[in-house]
Amino acid sequence: MRVESLETRPLTSIRYTNAGKRGGIEHCHLPVFRARVDSLPQGLNGILASSDLQGVAPDPKHDGELRLLGEVLIRHLDNEELLPEKSRLGAILAGDLYSSPEGDVRGATGDVRSIWASIADRAAWVAGVAGNHDTFGSLEETASFRSLPGIHLLDTDVVELNGITIAGVGGVVGDPAKHSRQWPEDYITALELLLESQPDIVVLHQSPMGPDGQRGNPELRDALMRFFAGGREAPLFITGHDKWAEPHALLGHVQVVNVNSRGVLFTQS
Repeated sequence: MRVESLETRPLTSIRYTNAGKRGGIEHCHLPVFRARVDSLPQGLNGILASSDLQGVAPDPKHDGELRLLGEVLIRHLDNEELLPEKSRLGAILAGDLYSSPEGDVRGATGDVRSIWASIADRAAWVAGVAGNHDTFGSLEETASFRSLPGIHLLDTDVVELNGITIAGVGGVVGDPAKHSRQWPEDYITALELLLESQPDIVVLHQSPMGPDGQRGNPELRDALMRFFAGGREAPLFITGHDKWAEPHALLGHVQVVNVNSRGVLFTQS
């Protein structure tokens, strides 16, 4: 699945509230863009991808009550009639979907199962990873959630869906004493083991550093360029955590689409 173009004008946007950098709240817009690809998995007409939806927005389904942005996103796109039918839509989540109930606490960590469940109600399946601010309940609740039909929470593993394989590594590079972090060498070793299985799509919460200085992890960038040197066929990488002004980049011939604070709807050219 190769990206052939990514439109610069959004299909739609959602006004939402999140915590300001200097305290208080700020009002933002979540844009949703169309990316055209050379092919889609068999049986699908679209894949919706997003991450870092750390905000709240009024939900028309609940009389304008503030709900997590990811819940509102899928309903907004459905109301705008921008999505294919449920059986022909896949969804990919690259982590960090939680917000405090009023959107006023920066870097809040919490349970994001309601977002995954809302999207799973509207898509054939949802696959993705946890960010470093996501939880899924207790260990028993997380295991139960991962077993639900249509839910594919990846934790250094691979799933086959509609004839393609999707791999995922959650969390970020950092001190493992903190939530959902791994030392760089452990993170990269886990990723390289997954890449040996030759997946079609890889979902990471952590973004590599981009080719033009886009924020991200330089060790991850170097590992990807080294692994795919010499003509190995590279999967499409969908990432988050660090926001890029331009969502699509090439690391050598490795395609990366950064979906931090945006939605991307992949459709066939």
